[in-house]
Amino acid sequence: MKQSCVEVIKNLGEFEFFEGYFIGRIFEGANAGSDFVDALSSLIQKHSPGKPIVYISDRVHSYSLDPVATMELIERNQICYAAVVTYTRQQSRIFSYEVRSIKGAELRSFPNLAEAIRWAKSVSQGLNRVGQS
Repeated sequence: MKQSCVEVIKNLGEFEFFEGYFIGRIFEGANAGSDFVDALSSLIQKHSPGKPIVYISDRVHSYSLDPVATMELIERNQICYAAVVTYTRQQSRIFSYEVRSIKGAELRSFPNLAEAIRWAKSVSQGLNRVGQS
């Protein structure tokens, strides 16, 4: 497995790319809207061009998330699965809304990053097998 690569999008967040998945940590107070979609899409295409990928949102900070922009990100980048690591009750409540409103990818919530990574590795292996057949 190749090493991870960390990329930073100024005023938005830090993204760590691995084979088949990536972890995103949006900065405190950032607005994850259309600028976020364009910038992150460029990074996804750089690290996983034309391949399905799994996104892990490690919500260590509080920020604004646009559900329409999130769906655009999913569609433009073949994000088939997304893991959301929630650390507070409020984040869990927000996630329950997102699951009902964001379409195009299977969303799952996890209480810690280690569990989210295990799941992402598992489902990304399945994506790779489908892409090879």
